[in-house]
Amino acid sequence: DNSLLNTTQNPTHIFPNFGIFNATLVATTANGCKDTVTKPILVHPLPTVNFTTNPVPVGICYGTSVSFFDQSTIPIPDIVQFWNWNFGDGNPININKNTSHLYDSADTYNIQLMAVSNFGCKDSITHVITINPNPAVNFTVDKRNGCELLCIAFLDSSSITKGSNTQWLWDVGDGSLPSSLNAFTHCYKDDSVFAPISFKITLTVTSDSGCVSTLSKNNYITVYPLPVANFTVDRKATTVIDPVISFYNLSTGANGWNWNFGDTQTSLLVGPEPHTYPTADTGTYHIVLVTSTLYGCLDTAYETVVIGPDFVFYIPNAFTPYNIDGVNDEFFGKGIGIIKYDIWIFDRWGNMIFHGLDLNDKWDGRANGGDNIAQMDVYVWKVELTDVFRKKHSYIGKVTLVK
Repeated sequence: DNSLLNTTQNPTHIFPNFGIFNATLVATTANGCKDTVTKPILVHPLPTVNFTTNPVPVGICYGTSVSFFDQSTIPIPDIVQFWNWNFGDGNPININKNTSHLYDSADTYNIQLMAVSNFGCKDSITHVITINPNPAVNFTVDKRNGCELLCIAFLDSSSITKGSNTQWLWDVGDGSLPSSLNAFTHCYKDDSVFAPISFKITLTVTSDSGCVSTLSKNNYITVYPLPVANFTVDRKATTVIDPVISFYNLSTGANGWNWNFGDTQTSLLVGPEPHTYPTADTGTYHIVLVTSTLYGCLDTAYETVVIGPDFVFYIPNAFTPYNIDGVNDEFFGKGIGIIKYDIWIFDRWGNMIFHGLDLNDKWDGRANGGDNIAQMDVYVWKVELTDVFRKKHSYIGKVTLVK
């Protein structure tokens, strides 16, 4: 092989290549006598060892079985006949040409493949692979249940032992588009009116090494339906003469009702009795119905009724001032919607014996404030008044003073 001559009796020699080499030995005696012998030496080639993996070494995630593929070669006619795989984690040697292995922890490993030819020539190669950790997926919410419209703040709380988490994909369970943020707010609806709806939340997290983990929480968010508050009134406008309003509850999905009739009066009945508004107070009343469910969800309905002014006037035709029994002892008029009032009492000869300037001015039967009650007779009265509509009225009538 053109190397330097070796003068030892029993040398060793490493041939620089494979092939057939003619080795020559020249033996010389002490007297200078020589003899020579040449023999062929067949040097077999070493395997050129290599292997690949799937996934590639930089993209292997924990829990993934790694496939190893022998890529070793050797010049013909020699062949690679045996393989020894050392996976670097203390597990037994594997002797298959192609194999796979599942690592039990995320770490960096030295993988060695030794290839042996049919003539026992062997060589090896070592590659380093990294088993990357998977994200430990978790998330939190600010609340898990509530009434529609329920808005939930989602926050990723995932971790990873090496590297960082870089991608998120949320499925919030209601068919809406996924979110790719690590924190966001989503609002849920429940249009069922009667039944709660629960939603499954799924979060998929991807690390910077491409490792993916998913966490699903079934029935994690529960949305309670809102009742639908609704009611009608038999009339939206009336007068103080007939200030009674009936209410008809048209609400659905509720098991509690709170009525406010706008005049400090309330009711908790599903269908309240007809309500009478105070005859002394005209105006606009705002009725509010708040409905509730067993989950505490509320809805509110509103209506307005107007109690308008009206005018009416009453006056009797007899009274009994003599017996002083507290019944019908005085003569006076009564009415609604009167803003100005005058009353005069005359005897049969046309003499005025009483004049009142207000509905509260009452004739007690005495003439012009005298001491004695007038005699039993028929007297003439006259009333002039102005109603709330600024219309003037004049009435004349008779009243009998009865002993």
